Amino acid sequence: MASIRVPVLLVHGDRDRLVPVAAARDIARRHPSWRYLELPDVGHVPQLQVPELPAKDVLAWLEETAATAR
Repeated sequence: MASIRVPVLLVHGDRDRLVPVAAARDIARRHPSWRYLELPDVGHVPQLQVPELPAKDVLAWLEETAATAR
Protein backbone atom coordinates (compact mmCIF):
# COMPACT_ATOMS: atom_id res chain seq x y z
CA MET A 1 0.00 0.00 0.00
CA ALA A 2 2.93 2.33 0.59
CA SER A 3 3.64 2.38 -3.16
CA ILE A 4 0.18 3.67 -4.13
CA ARG A 5 0.57 7.15 -5.61
CA VAL A 6 -2.96 7.82 -6.83
CA PRO A 7 -6.01 9.11 -4.98
CA VAL A 8 -7.73 6.45 -2.89
CA LEU A 9 -11.26 6.18 -1.56
CA LEU A 10 -11.35 3.40 1.01
CA VAL A 11 -14.92 2.22 1.64
CA HIS A 12 -15.62 -0.10 4.54
CA GLY A 13 -18.72 -1.35 6.30
CA ASP A 14 -18.50 -1.33 10.08
CA ARG A 15 -20.19 -4.76 10.21
CA ASP A 16 -17.71 -6.43 7.85
CA ARG A 17 -17.10 -10.00 9.07
CA LEU A 18 -14.22 -10.70 6.68
CA VAL A 19 -12.02 -7.63 7.19
CA PRO A 20 -12.20 -6.13 10.68
CA VAL A 21 -13.21 -2.50 10.76
CA ALA A 22 -10.22 -1.86 13.03
CA ALA A 23 -7.93 -2.86 10.15
CA ALA A 24 -9.60 -0.40 7.78
CA ARG A 25 -9.40 2.36 10.39
CA ASP A 26 -5.73 1.61 10.91
CA ILE A 27 -4.98 1.74 7.18
CA ALA A 28 -6.90 5.01 6.90
CA ARG A 29 -4.94 6.45 9.81
CA ARG A 30 -1.65 5.40 8.19
CA HIS A 31 -2.63 7.07 4.91
CA PRO A 32 -4.06 10.47 5.83
CA SER A 33 -4.18 11.59 2.18
CA TRP A 34 -6.67 8.81 1.43
CA ARG A 35 -10.38 9.39 1.86
CA TYR A 36 -12.00 6.93 4.27
CA LEU A 37 -15.71 6.21 4.16
CA GLU A 38 -17.10 3.96 6.88
CA LEU A 39 -20.69 2.87 6.44
CA PRO A 40 -22.65 2.06 9.60
CA ASP A 41 -24.54 -1.24 9.80
CA VAL A 42 -23.04 -2.42 6.50
CA GLY A 43 -21.03 -5.58 5.89
CA HIS A 44 -18.31 -6.63 3.45
CA VAL A 45 -20.07 -5.69 0.19
CA PRO A 46 -21.55 -2.21 0.59
CA GLN A 47 -22.00 -1.76 -3.17
CA LEU A 48 -24.51 -4.62 -3.09
CA GLN A 49 -26.05 -4.05 0.34
CA VAL A 50 -26.68 -0.30 0.11
CA PRO A 51 -25.63 0.71 -3.42
CA GLU A 52 -27.04 4.22 -3.17
CA LEU A 53 -24.70 5.15 -0.29
CA PRO A 54 -21.31 4.31 -1.77
CA ALA A 55 -22.45 5.39 -5.25
CA LYS A 56 -23.26 8.88 -4.01
CA ASP A 57 -19.95 9.17 -2.18
CA VAL A 58 -17.90 7.65 -5.00
CA LEU A 59 -19.37 10.10 -7.52
CA ALA A 60 -18.70 13.07 -5.23
CA TRP A 61 -15.16 11.83 -4.58
CA LEU A 62 -14.51 11.40 -8.32
CA GLU A 63 -15.71 14.93 -9.04
CA GLU A 64 -13.56 16.35 -6.25
CA THR A 65 -10.54 14.32 -7.33
CA ALA A 66 -10.93 15.40 -10.96
CA ALA A 67 -11.29 19.05 -9.96
CA THR A 68 -8.14 18.83 -7.83
CA ALA A 69 -6.20 17.26 -10.70
CA ARG A 70 -6.98 20.14 -13.06
